[in-house]
Amino acid sequence: CNNKDVLWTCPGSLTLLRFAASRTWPGLGSWHNNGTRTNSLERSLQQLKCHFTWKLVEREKPLDYFEDRVCNQIEFQNNEFKATMCNLLAYIKSCRGQNEEALECLQQAEEFIQHTHAHQAERRSLVTWGNYAWVYYRLGRLSEAQTYVDKVKQVCEKFSNPYSIECPKLYSEEGWTRLMCGEKQNERAMVCFQKALERKPGNPEFTTGFAIAASRLEDKRLYNNPIEPLKQAIRLNPDNQYLKVLLALKLQSMNEEHEGERLIEEALEKAPCATDVIRLASKFYRCKGDLDKTMELLEKVLEYTPNNSHIHFHMGYCYREKIFDMKNMGIHQSLGKKEKFQELIRQAVYHLKIAEESHGNYYCVYSTLATLYTIAGQYKEAECYFQKEFNLELHPIVKQRLHLRYGNFQLYQMKCEHKAIHHYMEGVKIKQQSSEKEKMKNKLQKIARNRLSVNGADPQALSLLAFLQEQGGEMQPAGTHHSDHVYFLHSEDKSCLEKVLSQLKCHFTWNLFHENTISNDLDIGVVDQINNLDTEYKATMCNLLAYIKHCRGQNEEALECLQQAEEFIQHTHAHQAERRSLVTWGNYAWVYYRLGRLSEAQTYVDKVKQVCEKFSDPYSIECPEVYSEEGWTRLKCGDKQIERAIKCFEKALERSPGNPEFTSGLAIETYHLDESLPCGKLISLLHEAIRLNPNNQYLKVLLALKLQSVNKEDEGERLVEEALENAPCDVSVFRQAAKFYRSKGDVDKAIPLFKKALEHSPNKSHLHFYIGSCYRTKALQKVPHRNRMSDEEKQEFEELIEQGVDHLKRANEISSNHTTPCLYIADLYILRDDFERAEVYFQEDFTKDLTPIGKQKLHLHYGNFQLHQMKCEHKAIHHYMEGVKINKQSNEKEKMKKTLQKIARNRLSVNGADPQALSLLAFLQEQGREMQPAGDNSESDLASGSLNPSASLN
Repeated sequence: CNNKDVLWTCPGSLTLLRFAASRTWPGLGSWHNNGTRTNSLERSLQQLKCHFTWKLVEREKPLDYFEDRVCNQIEFQNNEFKATMCNLLAYIKSCRGQNEEALECLQQAEEFIQHTHAHQAERRSLVTWGNYAWVYYRLGRLSEAQTYVDKVKQVCEKFSNPYSIECPKLYSEEGWTRLMCGEKQNERAMVCFQKALERKPGNPEFTTGFAIAASRLEDKRLYNNPIEPLKQAIRLNPDNQYLKVLLALKLQSMNEEHEGERLIEEALEKAPCATDVIRLASKFYRCKGDLDKTMELLEKVLEYTPNNSHIHFHMGYCYREKIFDMKNMGIHQSLGKKEKFQELIRQAVYHLKIAEESHGNYYCVYSTLATLYTIAGQYKEAECYFQKEFNLELHPIVKQRLHLRYGNFQLYQMKCEHKAIHHYMEGVKIKQQSSEKEKMKNKLQKIARNRLSVNGADPQALSLLAFLQEQGGEMQPAGTHHSDHVYFLHSEDKSCLEKVLSQLKCHFTWNLFHENTISNDLDIGVVDQINNLDTEYKATMCNLLAYIKHCRGQNEEALECLQQAEEFIQHTHAHQAERRSLVTWGNYAWVYYRLGRLSEAQTYVDKVKQVCEKFSDPYSIECPEVYSEEGWTRLKCGDKQIERAIKCFEKALERSPGNPEFTSGLAIETYHLDESLPCGKLISLLHEAIRLNPNNQYLKVLLALKLQSVNKEDEGERLVEEALENAPCDVSVFRQAAKFYRSKGDVDKAIPLFKKALEHSPNKSHLHFYIGSCYRTKALQKVPHRNRMSDEEKQEFEELIEQGVDHLKRANEISSNHTTPCLYIADLYILRDDFERAEVYFQEDFTKDLTPIGKQKLHLHYGNFQLHQMKCEHKAIHHYMEGVKINKQSNEKEKMKKTLQKIARNRLSVNGADPQALSLLAFLQEQGREMQPAGDNSESDLASGSLNPSASLN
């Protein structure tokens, strides 16, 4: 599980429990109104030496990871440590809010202490009693909490401190507990055993604990010589075979493998069923390179602990190594070996998926699964697991390895060079030297050289080489046959030309978008408009297409587009050809410059200069036609350009008031911004544009949509019908008319119009998205009647889902920048009860750069999916909270708040001091929502949260 639980360690939870004590909850009894006694108890609790004051849990790690880590450390599962394990599990249960189960664990701990340490029961029980006190306090059963505080006090008062004593047994208990809790606790564990040994030198148990802690710290270079502590521990514990295999591993690391193997064989002979010994012995043989022996021992451990995710993880990695051995030898496709190779992949995936599903946060497990699916040719599954690993907090080297693996996947399997380049560059940017970083540098240099061998001035190749030079890597052109001036021109002429180019008003100086972020959808949309727009705007689209082609390194195609732009200008604006051509000539100059054809670049600079010198500036003029060209271009380049586009049309209208073209541009841009003017002013602006452009049907459908938004749907529909009648072949009119009917709820009328537009633009992702979302709407409308459907109706329902999925997938394939196709695909798979595929598409959406409302919508849908379909409340809570934290008011945010409040109230109805419920209510209060505990009718104002298949879609 990658989600952090709401409540972590007890010291931080006292505030919540004071909040609980201040209210009327069941079980507080006579303590409820006695603040003095409560404060006294709190002070006593803080002084106890137990799990709740030791700060064991790493706050940056999820609680599932912590529990998995503890439960799978089989070296601590013998009788000697069972009381320690029970105490630790009680703490974990309490952190989860499962306090009754925590009490059961503490009862077991007491029983084990009585059974194994009866003569030291009082001292050995101090930690357990401290834990009892904390759990009862969390439950609000304060009198019972005080009882256990008093039991601790009775023992400790025999010494100096009323609530804790400097007792070697206590230090030992803390030491063993910390050894179970992860590597960050090892140093503190060793200190505990040192203190225990100071008070009782030579104690076999304490010496063993110190030796184990020292061996772990030596792995992290924090303790220099663990050999002597291990040998001393073995002398004091000659029957402890676990210590022998630890020593064997240390000897192996010091090139004394023969002596180490002798100890391993001795330990396995004397403890043939000790899982802790077998597991470490398997590690020895894996380091030795004996995979068959390693797997034989791991299989033996699994016989005793079949659900141990750590063992499954190591088994999966052993199979992975066998797979790569076969690939490296080139025998995986040979006759008789292919079936064995596929079986190895199946076994590796089987074991690693068990490890992954345990939420153990294992090193690189997701990208390893992705690599295995890639070898098997299952790219969709590979993509899903790569994206899961990108969602994790990773160490720099692990992050570099992930970028390398995913870059290779994009380059070799998906044939998507620009995504591969992006990930190699991201990996190289990480400030950590590693072999992975060098591999990515080599990959980037190879890509650059291949591109330069085709086009000596390829802009992306030159950009890559410049990037590598910045990163300290060697940057050499790909061979001596390339002209030096293509790469590094240092002449005064070139420097002068560069300065002039930066002054031109054209696509290359307008900062329209980053060259590597142009979606395929933009190309399609521009080509579509060239084919379908009125002639007067075709030159604008040709200029934009030329810039896109250049950004993709297709400079010859860019020149062809600019030639077409010139022809359209001559055809439609012959009387203004010079002014209208300024942008086109500027683009010509830049493309020729990038090609290294400097004399031709200078020719077009001179053409611009000849026109502009008639005015004040030699290279640009304040010309309404140029402002208009920039405005239309920015309109096509995305939402981030709209405000700048509006300013362009405003400047054009200042110089040419009442111009129909500029007025239309301003009206359309303002409509798309939808925030710059009050609704009434926007409607007036659209009316004015229609008055000046009575034959522009697109303006009419925009006005219709705006009228619909102010409850004037009938007037809007009249305009839509008129526009469709007057422009029966205008794709842009079809699309907006379809949106009108979709907003009206008439999807049966919207779908044919979207499909009609799709006939003209079959690769337009927006159209596929709108059609898919309409089918989704139709499917959702049938959900309430699902149980009463005839066979024919069920077939129709399945067809609606199929149609919706097909169009939404197509939208996502054409352009992955859309923010909701994956979410809607997941919704449709939920209707089919295909939760595994739904998960894949939810995860894909989490990788996208969404708007704040888009993120809230995703967290709401995924939270509902986890709550209603997967029955995983803690994941649902995490996503609702993440959505609510986003600083944006929306309907989705309110729904998530209500669901969180409902969850909290349901929990409090079972346990009036449930810590997670109290934490949720405190969170909601911080978010500005009134926080009141639930009364008998508390849920009347909440969403129903029904468990039908569509619950996660609301």
